[in-house]
Amino acid sequence: ELDALRDEMMNDQKNQKKRLEELEQRARTVEWKEKEVEQQAQHCTDREAALRRTADDLYQKQEDLNYREAQILRQQNILEEKETQLKAHARKLITADDEVNAKLEGVRRGEKQLLTQAADVQKRE
Repeated sequence: ELDALRDEMMNDQKNQKKRLEELEQRARTVEWKEKEVEQQAQHCTDREAALRRTADDLYQKQEDLNYREAQILRQQNILEEKETQLKAHARKLITADDEVNAKLEGVRRGEKQLLTQAADVQKRE
């Protein structure tokens, strides 16, 4: 009976030892998984920070583009205003040129009349 009790206690001890080893293995596995999760969490945190920096950079670039676009639009408006002024000035120059040409034509006609009159006077003399 003592032998049976001793065998039972030895089996209980072996079973407890196996159970302890299993629990220790599970604990190591849990620790390993916790470290893995921590690494993944750090990776996510790093990635989030990188994405925030990228978003900030993109926002700043968009702001720069908006500012540049506003500058270009102002320059375009100035150029359009100057173009309008140049067209108006060109119309004035064309009108003045037409007036000068008309006066010149009048002078040429007058010159022809004078030459004709002078020729008539010479014939009479």
